[in-house]
Amino acid sequence: MSDADLSDADLSDAYMEGADLSSANLASAELAFANLSSANLSTTNLLYTSLIEANLRGAVGLDEKQLAQAHPLEGATMPNGQKYEDWLKGKGRGEGGENGGPSYYTSSSSIEDVTIREMLTDIGRYQFIGDENVYSITVSDPTS
Repeated sequence: MSDADLSDADLSDAYMEGADLSSANLASAELAFANLSSANLSTTNLLYTSLIEANLRGAVGLDEKQLAQAHPLEGATMPNGQKYEDWLKGKGRGEGGENGGPSYYTSSSSIEDVTIREMLTDIGRYQFIGDENVYSITVSDPTS
């Protein structure tokens, strides 16, 4: 399935252990409860991919940029075997903590270089992960 276009596909509960998904397009795909253990996810597009309770244990080629683009990841087992929430805490970005919330990746090291207006549509906390820094932005309701 290398280079496959599976964008918007519903692959919930799919068993893809050890699958070669390198360079596949999984943008906006539903992978809740999927087993992706030991899968090759090198350069796979995970933008807005739902990985709720997915098993990523032992997955190879998965980097911070891809994980920052995937959303949501609640309850997922990360490549190192940790649950997503525990993995976030280890990264200093725990849910409900100082830097909790959805994450967006930018190759820029400066938040001024990132166009964010379109991303900040909901009230809540957002993260922007740059090459050198993590920026946290809270959007609040001005009427409350």
